[in-house]
Amino acid sequence: MKETTPEGEDVIKIGKLNLVDLAGSENISRSGAKDGRAREAGNINQSLLTLGRVITALVEHSGHIPYRDSKLTRLLRDSLGGKTKTCIIATIAPSVQCVEETISTLDYAHRAKNIRNRPELNQRISKTTMIKELTTEIERLKLDLVATREKNGIFVSTERYEANELERTQLREQVLKHKAEMEALATEHMDEMNAMATAHETELMLTKRQAAELERQLE
Repeated sequence: MKETTPEGEDVIKIGKLNLVDLAGSENISRSGAKDGRAREAGNINQSLLTLGRVITALVEHSGHIPYRDSKLTRLLRDSLGGKTKTCIIATIAPSVQCVEETISTLDYAHRAKNIRNRPELNQRISKTTMIKELTTEIERLKLDLVATREKNGIFVSTERYEANELERTQLREQVLKHKAEMEALATEHMDEMNAMATAHETELMLTKRQAAELERQLE
């Protein structure tokens, strides 16, 4: 939408509206889907699984959010933890035959509602700024295209490569952090098991002594 400032400068107000109809996960063995239909159902399930991982990462405040794992999550990046208002409508069936799907859908919606977005007013930018941003994006894409044409394979520009490397580094750090936490939990669990075993042995020895004392008294 175009507007004119009091100074006479033309500005453009930019807004975004995403309407997404998420297909429900399909039990292939129950539906009897075959060939192309089965592949389509598998792709749908994979896309929903990726979206579920993104939602879980956002709710648990994970350092790495896997937006790039699917086209769907890349498109919905602003709607999931971004700067937009998001509404999710979960449709369920009252039939007993659909109880598993109903529970799964409700769990999905319950996790999604815990995501916290930071809505902002539609951005107002001047034509000059908009043209500059588009020019920068075109130049970046040209660099990627040149890098791909000059090599025997798929290559990206240095800027894109550095951004991907930064994301990989953050992911590695997150993995190492989780690994350290798992090792700490394993050590704690082992200590608890050892303590329980020691306590059990002590109790067993005490019981044996009491049994021996009782036998002497009966004699």
